[in-house]
Amino acid sequence: MKRIVTSALFALGLAAWAASGALAKSDRAEAATTDAQTETLSTIPGTAASANRWLKQDAYDPAGNKIGEVEDLIIANNQSVEAAIVSVGGFVGINEKHVAVPINAIRPTEKNGKWRLIMNATKEVLKSAPGFKYDRSLEVWTAG
Repeated sequence: MKRIVTSALFALGLAAWAASGALAKSDRAEAATTDAQTETLSTIPGTAASANRWLKQDAYDPAGNKIGEVEDLIIANNQSVEAAIVSVGGFVGINEKHVAVPINAIRPTEKNGKWRLIMNATKEVLKSAPGFKYDRSLEVWTAG
């Protein structure tokens, strides 16, 4: 009998502990949701552009020659876009190199109704720049 009572008390204690942990997690999730909902925008700033105008878009030199493609945008801790990762060279992802360029080195323009990204660089300059590799496990770009 003592063994049944002890087992029952243990089970109740375990259930109470699990419930309190679940409740704490629930409270944290609710707080995070509430924080995320504290500010919304009723309009998008007129000078803003979607990241889709940058990501996976070709980059051209001033003469109109394709020199690379924007693969990623690097966002700093202050939430500003600091750099772009541009792929250069290679064919269908084979032997391509990824380089980082300051975001202000890319000038967005429109030509014939299409969005274009212009850089004051050549493909050779980009190929000679230090390369970066994406570490999927850490979700960061690293030198190399």
